[in-house]
Amino acid sequence: AEVHVLRIAKTGPRWHIFGDTAGCIEKMNFLADQGVFLELVQGDATGVDDDTLVNQSELKVLTRNQKLLVFFSVLIPNALTIILWSAMGAGFSLFGKLFPGTNNMLGNLLV
Repeated sequence: AEVHVLRIAKTGPRWHIFGDTAGCIEKMNFLADQGVFLELVQGDATGVDDDTLVNQSELKVLTRNQKLLVFFSVLIPNALTIILWSAMGAGFSLFGKLFPGTNNMLGNLLV
């Protein structure tokens, strides 16, 4: 006998099926066509498989270099966005250089 674990969750107006859905649903449809009665079994209340749990002792603390990498990977794109494109930085002057006023007139001609 095969055991397939399906988790069915209702989020908002939709139902979602998690697990080995493609193979399991094909087998369920095949067995239903053969006249086999399928029984749904209630799983545990948590909905978490034991093999996906991680013990606290297995977690590793980030090193100083890893923390710096995370910090700069967030800081650099946000700083560039603020400096280059926002009104707080050089955004208006950069936008004016990239899109001169004649582009507005050419766009109006198309309409």
